[in-house]
Amino acid sequence: PNSLVRGKLLGRGAFGFVFKGTCRVRGSNDTIQVAMKMLQPVQPGPNASQSAIIAYKGAQGKWDRDPLQYASKAYCTARQELNILLTLRHPHIVPLVGVCTRPLALVLDLAPLGALDATLRHYRRTGATLTPYTLQAIILQVAKAIEYLHQQHIIYRDLKSENVLVWSIPPPFHDHLEVPVHIKLADYGISRLTLPSGTKGFGGTEGFMAPEIMRYNGEEEYTEKVDCFSFGMFIYELLTLHQPFESHESVKECILEGGRPPLTHRET
Repeated sequence: PNSLVRGKLLGRGAFGFVFKGTCRVRGSNDTIQVAMKMLQPVQPGPNASQSAIIAYKGAQGKWDRDPLQYASKAYCTARQELNILLTLRHPHIVPLVGVCTRPLALVLDLAPLGALDATLRHYRRTGATLTPYTLQAIILQVAKAIEYLHQQHIIYRDLKSENVLVWSIPPPFHDHLEVPVHIKLADYGISRLTLPSGTKGFGGTEGFMAPEIMRYNGEEEYTEKVDCFSFGMFIYELLTLHQPFESHESVKECILEGGRPPLTHRET
């Protein structure tokens, strides 16, 4: 515990808060910046937003009412993600640094520029679009990460810009020769190790989730091909700087009927 110091709140994920942290390298006095992905309720800190405080109180209230159930869930989540992360070594997959037991947290490499969805929003606000080079580099790096996961018999299931972390990317209206693209895939909380026949289970994000998962609510087997649908929707995000099916009222029905988000002539 003395080798890890929790810092400011970075954001909120599906399973809890993510904090910036400082970790002392074993056997030396050097330190590295890390991200601490909390798997149990932790106070967000003095400068937290009202929504973060409400989220913490809600999570802590559930934990207090049934600590055994929620502690078991946190343990299972940690074990599930660790089971996958411990086997992965790839330049475009966020590496595990370690585990903190009190409070329960996964300690991961810190992305200096945060998640890709924030970068895309910044591009949209400035009126810029991703250059062909940047677009190609992101697509290729994510494709290599997904290909590697599939070679390890892992179905990712939640590909979207929010789960892609950025180490380096050209700012809007900057030449790509000045700043290279370097991104990594993160968040394996709902990923699944799979048999050759496939896997079952409901998981993913609406708009990115493959039709074969939605149609049977995850009760029928599916294969790693579900990541291909998410990959297509991820490319749509990159091209348009918008989420697929944004403002659409019945996304599930639209996808199951063969509907896909539209592209303008300029985006094609």
